Amino acid sequence: RRGQRAAAVLSHGWLTPGDPDPAGERFRVVISALQARPCLEAIFWDYSSLFQNPPGGCRTPEERAAFDRAIKVMGDLYASAIGTTVLQIKEIPTRPAEFDGALCLFELAEGIGEAQVLSALE
Repeated sequence: RRGQRAAAVLSHGWLTPGDPDPAGERFRVVISALQARPCLEAIFWDYSSLFQNPPGGCRTPEERAAFDRAIKVMGDLYASAIGTTVLQIKEIPTRPAEFDGALCLFELAEGIGEAQVLSALE
């Protein structure tokens, strides 16, 4: 409301399906960015600001409802020209060795599997 853009929103890719920053590389970049910008008073970081699925599980119905409400308006945070400052992490850190040779697939349409995706990439 003050138009000072003192609230930051973080834009970044997730490094793994369940944890966007398993080695803490992104966290160190964010801390450095916040220290360089003392005018920022708050930050929205999707992973820590929204209910996530716990390892091997799902959100509770209440958590899912809160998550769904937030997703519907989350884009407003990134689109505000006067209300927020968008911090972007553009670099891609080194892929963890356990993912060498792996292809991560998320939320594929029903009936689409790894074979179809690999075929499309050839």
